[in-house]
Amino acid sequence: MSGKIQYPIIMTEDRQIDSLINNDLIRKMTSNKDATKPIDSTLLQWAGDQLTYLSFEVTYNKKGILSLRTFGEACGAYCSNWTEYFNYSTTSGKPLSIASVIEIKDEFKESILTKIESEYEQQQKELKERLDGKNTTLDERTYNWVLEEYEKCQENFQLRTFALYNDHLEIIDECSLPHAIRSMGILSQLEYPYREINEYLKIRL
Repeated sequence: MSGKIQYPIIMTEDRQIDSLINNDLIRKMTSNKDATKPIDSTLLQWAGDQLTYLSFEVTYNKKGILSLRTFGEACGAYCSNWTEYFNYSTTSGKPLSIASVIEIKDEFKESILTKIESEYEQQQKELKERLDGKNTTLDERTYNWVLEEYEKCQENFQLRTFALYNDHLEIIDECSLPHAIRSMGILSQLEYPYREINEYLKIRL
């Protein structure tokens, strides 16, 4: 193992709450289904499996809500990195879904889908300009492959990943592509200031 490993350990004033959050967090981060193993041994095993970097940032921690994101990198045949988002209630210890924070009414949902679609359209436009450009390294076969992957991402989009900040909610959609075309992936981060979505909020933030 090399690099820097900074793993989040959640500590509130309630040990039971801490246990619920920390156990859920380690299972999700390591894809470990065995909840009986201690966190430290699970983390060491995970770190030994080519994990080279891990850090985290707490983006929101008040009013009984904890929101954090983690950044990781692992290297095997090639290196891959990722960002994950986690949201918890610090009064119940349970994970928070986006539906428990904000009401996704028709109008609001439509605005999200419209913005996501716009992101894909812009990326497709830039990809076509790259294909048609002088001295391009992008060939027709790769271009069509990327478009197929974009279509799959759009079809499988789920309103699920989000992060909370002091003044806004962020909805995240990541279209991760196979390694050979990974640089052409799409990361959409839609920011909604709380003052603009106040009528939809189920929790006062």
